[in-house]
Amino acid sequence: MSGLTEFRDPLYGFIVLDELECRLVDSPPFQRLRRILELGPTYLVFPSGCHSRFEHSLGTLEVATRLFDHVAGKPGGTALGEGAGLFENRRAFRLAALLHDLGHAPFSHAAETLLPGGVTHESYTRRLIREGAVGDILDAGQVDKKRVARIACETHDGDPIDQLLAELLTGEIGADRMDYLRRDSYHLGVAYGVFDTERLLRTIRIAGDPTAGGVPRIVVESGGAFAAEGLIMARVFMFLNVYFHKTRRSLDIHLTDFIAQECLAQSHGAYPAALEEYLALDDHVIQRRLGTSTSELARRVVGREHFREAFVWTAPETEDNTEETIARLLCDRLREEFGRDCIKYDVAGKAPYLHEESSVQVWSERADITGRQMRDLAEASPLVKSLKTVKMVRMYARKDIRDRVERRCQEILQPQQTRRVLNG
Repeated sequence: MSGLTEFRDPLYGFIVLDELECRLVDSPPFQRLRRILELGPTYLVFPSGCHSRFEHSLGTLEVATRLFDHVAGKPGGTALGEGAGLFENRRAFRLAALLHDLGHAPFSHAAETLLPGGVTHESYTRRLIREGAVGDILDAGQVDKKRVARIACETHDGDPIDQLLAELLTGEIGADRMDYLRRDSYHLGVAYGVFDTERLLRTIRIAGDPTAGGVPRIVVESGGAFAAEGLIMARVFMFLNVYFHKTRRSLDIHLTDFIAQECLAQSHGAYPAALEEYLALDDHVIQRRLGTSTSELARRVVGREHFREAFVWTAPETEDNTEETIARLLCDRLREEFGRDCIKYDVAGKAPYLHEESSVQVWSERADITGRQMRDLAEASPLVKSLKTVKMVRMYARKDIRDRVERRCQEILQPQQTRRVLNG
């Protein structure tokens, strides 16, 4: 296959890239993704979780391409373009899928709190696509790099087609989630992230004819409703069992403290804004510092001296973040009793389904008794309808005082005492 390069992948067999895409893969910003672990320090809990953002980016490219081709071939698929327009949209979509994670910090999400104020990893991704080596390659390939950045970073200031493509890539049932759930499950040796990928890929389509004044949107056919439900539940299970794992979250805290104090001290504990300096940081750089440091912060990560979970409770999300207020005040009280450097707290939460935004619509060929052909997935699935955001609030303590801290948390957080905590 002249001009094409194949990458072997454990999930999809072979992933095929053209010359332009290969030049992007060979660029320093993309090669850096080999040195950014997909799941940060999770490998210290699940030993085989050592896969990188590099392979996830290739996998997202493959899933995105299959998804685009299925959708384009279905009724309503002309919304993605026809003829040359379809080719250009497919090309921009593939490039956005390939480059969507360029801006991740070392250890991915583990230490994202160190990003400069108001900045996300998508902010760096947007800049990396439009500037430097990647931007130059896209310019040479006569690609609209601003458009690629809009699709990759889900920027809602483009035309309706770009918004459709962004939803296909990073939406509730988009290619990004399809790949990382399957890939993380595969490498960790768990089944929490497994769902019917093929059925979902083949039942996503576009509803609404823009030529008739309709607003095109991504929907899932009724035959794929259970597959969509499966993806959403797989994500819930992965967050509860993997991404919010008690030891993983403790390691995230210690790793963040180490990076801030021993790697980013000159920049006041924040990642640099300059792209060249930011790209110079990756997991290998941090790992070398961890390996040579004799500090207590380093030992907490590499020496298995991480703080242990002393207390955990789940709380429904509140508008005034009451659960976070309780956690902070409880932590302050425990630090007064046991020592400031002996206690950490963590609040982890995720909305499994965005009910208020009608995030996933189920389309039926025949209208129901109300005359509708589309309804929210929560209407079709009692299971999805029941999903609510629940935050996991944890207190962590140094190993030697963990039991004492647990007993103290139980005493303080008795129902009659909680109000006292809030009132100081």
